[in-house]
Amino acid sequence: MFVADFETSMSKRLDVKFWNKLKSMMDEMRKASEKDKVVDLNVQNLALGFLSDLSLLVHSNYEIPNFGEEISSQLTWTPCTYGKRKPVKSKTHCRVFMAYILLRMGDLMRYKEIYPKAKKFYEQSCRINPADGAVWNQLGLISVLSAKLLESTYFHTRALHATLEFPAASGSLTSIFKKFANRDISKPMPINELYLACLAKIHFLLEIENSTEILQKISEKAATSKEMLIPLMSVYEHLEDGTEIEQRAVQYVTTLWQNSYKILLKTMVDEDEHLPENLHLLAFYHSAPKLLENFDDSEVSENIWDLSETLKNCLEMNPEPSNDVIPDPDGFKYFKCLEKHQYPIKKSYLIRILRGDYLEESLHDESSEFDTSTTTSNSSPTKSPRKAPRVPHPESSDEECLQRGRRRGRAVLNESVDSDEEDF
Repeated sequence: MFVADFETSMSKRLDVKFWNKLKSMMDEMRKASEKDKVVDLNVQNLALGFLSDLSLLVHSNYEIPNFGEEISSQLTWTPCTYGKRKPVKSKTHCRVFMAYILLRMGDLMRYKEIYPKAKKFYEQSCRINPADGAVWNQLGLISVLSAKLLESTYFHTRALHATLEFPAASGSLTSIFKKFANRDISKPMPINELYLACLAKIHFLLEIENSTEILQKISEKAATSKEMLIPLMSVYEHLEDGTEIEQRAVQYVTTLWQNSYKILLKTMVDEDEHLPENLHLLAFYHSAPKLLENFDDSEVSENIWDLSETLKNCLEMNPEPSNDVIPDPDGFKYFKCLEKHQYPIKKSYLIRILRGDYLEESLHDESSEFDTSTTTSNSSPTKSPRKAPRVPHPESSDEECLQRGRRRGRAVLNESVDSDEEDF
């Protein structure tokens, strides 16, 4: 079918059906062999062959674009081997197909416990189609296996808030939060663990003792860390502020947010180096305007003015449109949490935000560049909603609020067999 009509095959997502059949066969063989390791290995190698053959067949019959030299020739052939190939109208279909092949190649390598190779496949898939939450989720699984829990929290949050959401990632986030929620933060621990412990306490509406000192300590790293800011945005999006313990959680976020924002501004002004990632983080801090309200700090005001002037001078020295656009290698364009920004993010856009004269403009969703209209059972085509206005719930008891905190954004979901930790 792929050779006969690639476009129709992709519009019907036959690549997904192909993988589901292949995964079902692997599960049946494993069950029949009573988990014999030799049989497992042979079946996994057979599945690798099937996926490679599918990719090679498509590449040899259709003009699939080159998505990077780092992609193995075992999946793409080499140009000198191509004969006459058919053109493909939709580059999106090509992109989604190649990203999906790489995603499942990564899964097979993970089953074989070849984690560096699995991570490489996942990263290639994510680079080609960062709108798909499934690949962010798999990167999170690899990070857990490598005991990098902060990195895993970041990846699972990206999965949960991708253009094509992966709801099952919420289960992984809950597991990490439960692991850290009851940590005694009065004892010395690495800053990453201290952050996760505080984030878990905020999520579950628990008290953070000595919060002023601890949150200030965390802010020094969180200011320039996407791995810390992104999960904090997600936790805040699901917070309410109806009762005292909910308001306390929001206040913790506000303190951490404002401290980190202040440090980021100072860092950018002092170093006079506008790294793309820091500029994107700056935009993210302004995606929750309420957290920056009543932030009366003369140093912050001065740094905001200095930074906006520096960005303005940079544009005046090089007025080329390309100089205005901020590169986005992390695919932040496809992260849907809190208030939206215009993408690609531009320096001129940041100047308007910093100076407070930003006017709401029509936000064009450019994520349609990737075909995410057809999904599997473990994903949803919906976007993360914009944050709803906070509605007080004075009638709620503290216990009811705690239960909301445990459920908030973490509903029980049917998780597919190919997205969780596998027995392979």
